[in-house]
Amino acid sequence: QEAAYVNTASREFQDHIAEIYLTSISADLRDFRQQALSAVQWMLGFPVGCWGLLSPDGFYLHRCADIGLAPAQFLRLAGQVTVWMDRAGVRERGDIHTLPLGQLAEVDERLGAYAGSLYWRRSERQAITFAVALYDEAPPELSTESTDALSALLLHISTAYSHALIRSVSAPSDRRKAERQGVAVLDGHGYVYEANPMFWEIVRDHWPRPSPNRIDIALSADGRAHSSKADQISYMCREIDGLLAVRVWRNGPLDDLTERELQIVYRVCRGLTYKEVARELDLAPSTIANRLYRIYDKLEIRGKPELVRMVRARNAGRY
Repeated sequence: QEAAYVNTASREFQDHIAEIYLTSISADLRDFRQQALSAVQWMLGFPVGCWGLLSPDGFYLHRCADIGLAPAQFLRLAGQVTVWMDRAGVRERGDIHTLPLGQLAEVDERLGAYAGSLYWRRSERQAITFAVALYDEAPPELSTESTDALSALLLHISTAYSHALIRSVSAPSDRRKAERQGVAVLDGHGYVYEANPMFWEIVRDHWPRPSPNRIDIALSADGRAHSSKADQISYMCREIDGLLAVRVWRNGPLDDLTERELQIVYRVCRGLTYKEVARELDLAPSTIANRLYRIYDKLEIRGKPELVRMVRARNAGRY
């Protein structure tokens, strides 16, 4: 069978690209996955298919979307994709390549009636965006123009997905805090897929970078804040969609305090009495007084007025 003629200058192609980027603005990553898959399906005309992105130097699947396959079937298919790529020598190849898959009974006997093609494109960041298309008959032959269009589409999907991840990590509800934080999405090998300018500004002199687009530091993806006095920066990392979402910020004086000490500080600065703070934290008033004096000593300040100025400076985003 023949695929429909597609080129990057066509109005329909441009509309699909626009929809991909518009959907990446949404906080729901599922909407983006489905929109990207719809664009690939429109171009390749398959009844069943999927797309995904592989890490720069590994063959485990970062993220994917599918249509028409049961979850168990898709997991087996996704795992087999990495095997097919490895056999085809994807590590040494660039641009877009097609690989006829033949019969798929090895993945699942119910897929034995399908024939398929695997398409992939390696980006400048060495990430591999791929699409798997399954057909009831022989896969279509793509024209040169259609192949170029598919290559462009896969690149746009990879770029827009990085944007979607960054937006899902950002916290626009606290604009002042967000403005002084760096945000990035990277994989387990340290390759950065997307980052705002503040991220590079903060980590530039603190975290080792073997290459311009990679950092070499072990991150704990537990969703908690981690501080390093030596580096003078803190970070919070969590896993999202198979990648690592990282926030970094410069340490200020209050970052040396424990979580309990910060709870006391913020309540005292709000004007609560020792008794009121003690009641909220289920502690004795004398304990609040003793801990507050130790906080003054740790911060090397003389009393509450200086503490209030520190808290106001932190909230204003001056550090």
